[in-house]
Amino acid sequence: MTFTPPGTIGPGVNAILAGGAAPFAGTGSVAGVALPPYTLPPQQVSSTATTMGTANYAAHQRSLGVGPVSRIACHVQTSSGNVCVGAYSAAGGFAGPGARIQTSGSVPCPAAGYAVIALGGNVAIDQTAFLSISADNNTAQFWGIGTTNQGLALAPDIGSGFLYIEGAGFPLPAVSAATSVGHGYAIALYGLP
Repeated sequence: MTFTPPGTIGPGVNAILAGGAAPFAGTGSVAGVALPPYTLPPQQVSSTATTMGTANYAAHQRSLGVGPVSRIACHVQTSSGNVCVGAYSAAGGFAGPGARIQTSGSVPCPAAGYAVIALGGNVAIDQTAFLSISADNNTAQFWGIGTTNQGLALAPDIGSGFLYIEGAGFPLPAVSAATSVGHGYAIALYGLP
């Protein structure tokens, strides 16, 4: 199978999309195949360090793909403290995250590099769901776009309705109280079966 989105994509991102397997080969497109759950189009992912706004922040990002998820992958730039990843349902449309449908609970932040964090079970994700990450500190850094508090105006496909932040979000709460539309950064998260 070949997967090449618009723009440039590196083998590391392809490996993430493939669940840690060997990167896809070649170029072209795949018609009629849904991408797995992810939060940022691969061509937008940067190795620029993205940091939570403050300790205990959570970033809730709408899934742009569909599929079963039992683990969430990310790229850790700087490891520190504890993190929590999970998934939330939403009412659909531009509604923010609602009830948590799966979580890793608080776990030590993985070492720098490609990381896979197991959830407590399997969950079906579609484009109404959110993939979320929170940290108990603002030292841990991840690959994504933007850096904390820079006021970055994200592309329309990532802005309102797609990215929410929550100030008291660690560990990820059973019901999200996120009301703020995020606009300073987004973290690349990938749902794996």
